Amino acid sequence: MYNGVEFMISANLKYVLLTKDIKEVYRNTRKAKYIIQEINTPVHSHLSPFLHHQNSHNQDIPFIQEVMWSSLHSALVFVYENNIFYKPEAISNSAIFQITYTGSDYVFNGVPDWLYQDEIMKTRKCLWLSPDGKYLAFATFNDSLVGQFKYPVFKTNHQYPEIFSLPYPKVGTKNPEVTVSVANLEEIQNGSYVTTNKPDLLLKSDMYLINVVWSQNHKIAVIWMNRHQTISVVSVCSKPHWQCQEIPLANMTVESGWVDPSPYLIFSHDSNAFITILSIQDGEGRYPQICHVDIQTKDITPITHGRIVVTKIKAWDYRKHVIYFEAAPEGKPSQRHVYNVSDSVSLANKWYCMTCPAMEASHNVSTITQFNFSSILPFDSFRSRNKTNNTAQWPVKTDGCLFVRSHFPRYHHPILHYVLECLGPIVPKVFVMNVSNDTPTFLLNNQTALAAKYAKMAKPQIKIVQVELDSGYIAQVKLLLPPILRDQIGMEFPCVLYVGSSPGHQGVTEEWGIDWNTFLVSSLNFVVAIIDARGSSGQSDELKFEIQKKIGTIDVEDQLSVLLYLRENYKFIDKTRTGVWGSGYGGYITGKLLEQDNGTFQCGVAVAPITSWKHHVSVWTERYMATPNVTDNYRGYEESDLTRKVSHFRDKKLLLIHGTADKVVHYQHSMLLVRAFAEQGVLFRHMTYPDEDHDFSGSSKHVLQVMENFWNECFGPIEYEDYEEGLSFLSFAQ
Repeated sequence: MYNGVEFMISANLKYVLLTKDIKEVYRNTRKAKYIIQEINTPVHSHLSPFLHHQNSHNQDIPFIQEVMWSSLHSALVFVYENNIFYKPEAISNSAIFQITYTGSDYVFNGVPDWLYQDEIMKTRKCLWLSPDGKYLAFATFNDSLVGQFKYPVFKTNHQYPEIFSLPYPKVGTKNPEVTVSVANLEEIQNGSYVTTNKPDLLLKSDMYLINVVWSQNHKIAVIWMNRHQTISVVSVCSKPHWQCQEIPLANMTVESGWVDPSPYLIFSHDSNAFITILSIQDGEGRYPQICHVDIQTKDITPITHGRIVVTKIKAWDYRKHVIYFEAAPEGKPSQRHVYNVSDSVSLANKWYCMTCPAMEASHNVSTITQFNFSSILPFDSFRSRNKTNNTAQWPVKTDGCLFVRSHFPRYHHPILHYVLECLGPIVPKVFVMNVSNDTPTFLLNNQTALAAKYAKMAKPQIKIVQVELDSGYIAQVKLLLPPILRDQIGMEFPCVLYVGSSPGHQGVTEEWGIDWNTFLVSSLNFVVAIIDARGSSGQSDELKFEIQKKIGTIDVEDQLSVLLYLRENYKFIDKTRTGVWGSGYGGYITGKLLEQDNGTFQCGVAVAPITSWKHHVSVWTERYMATPNVTDNYRGYEESDLTRKVSHFRDKKLLLIHGTADKVVHYQHSMLLVRAFAEQGVLFRHMTYPDEDHDFSGSSKHVLQVMENFWNECFGPIEYEDYEEGLSFLSFAQ
């Protein structure tokens, strides 16, 4: 009837909000039309800031940027044309209050601008309602002084291209101005709100907003970071005037790395303290740990210790005095598990893993010397070993559930149950878990159809190994091996190195998934290697910070040295047929490997590569490269530029792919590289996709076909007799 594709239910369970006609704005933002339906009657209305639109036809319904239910009865907060509105009752002719009036093409209230939605918060909305629904905190982003990125759009029915523009701050240029304000919804008047003060500690520089969190006692914590990304501060603001108290959390020099402020923060029950994730020294390394912060004394006390890497704080059960969190176990960065720990700050707390398998089941991570085929064949060994018991249906705490995501109730204490997603290595399943005994209460989603289809496919054999680097650090390596690979058969297979999309990226995990690399392995019989070395996350901060001001050097060195080590130790890798590919930063490393390598790689595919860092986005680039000023890292920017040594690309096979409307890595990057190639007489393959953004959503099939043809041309014909006809596009059956 309404063609709704999503729904949200009001707090009083009387109304449902239906979403329809969704249109993407940026990668993480959108606009859509909404219908409010009373659950027990046929009564409905359209969500609109104008009362006369509430019963209009579909074509008259305005597009709303974002909407959320309040916890107070059936009230709604929504954003229209970058302004915030409050509707106290879901369906009525009562007044709709407009809270902000400053919204424009360059001022965003309650929704993020391009920079914040893509690079910082990565969320659709910047609205935060207090737990009781009485107050609304919101962010405002002013892009008036931000430089404009302009790009043509080649619509087929237009005689001339249209020119679109996007506020896009590049290295060393103006960033958006951001403020946080609070409105009292019980005494709402049009345009009435209070803007909180920014931390004095950061006033001398630009600053970034990381998150806003409410306590249950009408306090907010505003998490800030300076532009140099060396200082993080939490401002705790209280009603009625919302004056803030500053609490410095981290301070470090640019040479030693950067602060990585966590968005995860939970107030204590009395709002006199909070917990968050901070980097803590443990022996020779620093690791993210849960810390207790006293607001009055500003004392910081670690709650967790050791070499686990805490990634998320999920809940704080005040009645049980227990904190629940997700972390990577020590020595197993590819895994994610749910843990709990006492909230005591005076005891030597010991954490407990609620989802880790028994020791005898935790054997999937090995050193390179322990690698053997019998430990990985067949790939779906978990299911085959458990056909006679119920573990296949309940894989929690087994080697079938090594990468999890959890969902805990926010305000219901004591916590008795939580939802657990087992995301790998087997096909994902979703359970409701009993907190008291760490066992599933019932199965929410078994993914039966997906699992049955996947079982019929010829799947990659997956192995995670560790390789020690010359620097002393340990690189994590994920190998995707062809289904037909057997240790008793002396076959050699082409090998493709895949490089992730950014420094700090973790590509080696136990999470299940099917992507382009899966196709290369299962359909083309390639070996795909993914390497997490210096600059990657999931291990110590020292490993991650090694990349500081060194992009294009040690990261290239590690990828090359580990790949050479794999080629020497695994006889099934064909040394004469080796390639590399990646997108964004991965495309940049692809180019750098071809530029610096002498014969290891026969070909490479660079998708939307960053070629000159001074043309990339401010927050992302300055984190790793600082600024290109002569007094800072001018030399690093110049030496890392991919256009400086293009003569080294002669006799290398390169496929360059880019979309003209790429908002993340601008087409400008590829054009600079193309100009340099032309000036030096370097031949290469190039595919340009009109009006395509970074994800090539309108041309993805063609992009993949072009890449497949390129690999086939690069490696030549590959013939194997020892295989069976496949049952799907993943061609080889086991």
